Parts: sequence; structure tokens; C-alpha cells
Amino acid sequence: CKADCAVCGTAIDDCLSCAPGTYLQPGSNVCFGSCPATYFSDEDSRSCLPCDESCKSCSGSATTCTSCDAGSYLLDGVCEPRCPDTGYVAVNNACESCAAHCKYCTSPGTCESCLSPYFELDGACVEDCAAEGAYGLTYESGEGHCVACPTGCATCLDGDTCTSCDEDWHLQTRYCKPDCAAAGAYYPDTSVTPSICRA
Repeated sequence: CKADCAVCGTAIDDCLSCAPGTYLQPGSNVCFGSCPATYFSDEDSRSCLPCDESCKSCSGSATTCTSCDAGSYLLDGVCEPRCPDTGYVAVNNACESCAAHCKYCTSPGTCESCLSPYFELDGACVEDCAAEGAYGLTYESGEGHCVACPTGCATCLDGDTCTSCDEDWHLQTRYCKPDCAAAGAYYPDTSVTPSICRA
């Protein structure tokens, strides 16, 4: 027998079973070290067996897909007609997990919205917008997003309502002003924190 045959028939290259590390090819009596596309290498029979028709390629068993045809998406070894609605994004015919705490994402590392109690900030999910800097919180369609505070705000509730101001800025109603007088007949009251513009 040839070196890659474990048992051969009447001819030297007529393999009936294959040596370790090689597999009987489909429709022939030849042994090779790998199987063609749409087949997997079965260790027990030392032969190439067909993948399930739902798989483009498979490994270990006929139903453990490693890739999918166009129009289906690989998820945990199965080709699905689409990816789950939350926590995954379709990338090259596969369902890729979104980052931690992400509800919807545009790529595995870029979140559009987050699972409660997290909030989206620049494509990531955070627990506290204010802890990340001068950010407030806004809701769009029930989803929480961190938004930058208005100019002059040290802290804010949302993108329009300041709760404290940067140094040398003063709170007037819900905005921070660098000069109270410019806002009308106001003066800065620095006896309170944050300092506020008073009439």
C-alpha cells in the first residue's frame, strides 16, 4: 500500500482505509491530509463525510457549521436565517457578539444602545455618565445616552441643563455664563456654590 493507506485493495493506490492524519476522499479511494469544502474529516472512519446542507463548511460533525452560505449567519455552530435581535451584529455571514452590556451594535466594538442600567457613550456602555466627565443623560426611544454638557458646565442633567459650572462661570437658570452682566442686569453671587447670576 501507499504510505497514506492503512489498508489497500488490489492496487497499491486503491486505499480502503487511511493512515492516521489522512482521510478517504469522497467518491474515490485516495487518502489526503484534509477534506474538500463541504466535507469534514471524521476521525472514527478516517474518511471525508458531507456537511449538512445548511453549512457551507463544517468541522467535527455534519451539523457543526464553521461557515454559512450567503443569506444565512453562523451562530454557535449553526447557520441561522438571521442574527438575534439584541446582543449580536452580522459580520461576514456570522453573528458576532456585541461588547459587554450592549443591546444593539453596528460592529462588535461599537454600541448604539445599552442594556439597563448602562448608558451609551461614544460607542461604549457606562454605568454613570457624570463619572466619565462633563456628561449628562438623555433618552431616545427609551434608551439612555450620555451627552456632552453645554459649554461652561462642570456637571449637567442633560445636554441643556447645567447643575454646576466651570471655574469663573456662573449658573443662570439652567445655563452657565462667563459674564453675568452680559446676560442682562445680573451680578455673580459667589457666596453660594455653584455661584449664580442674580438680578
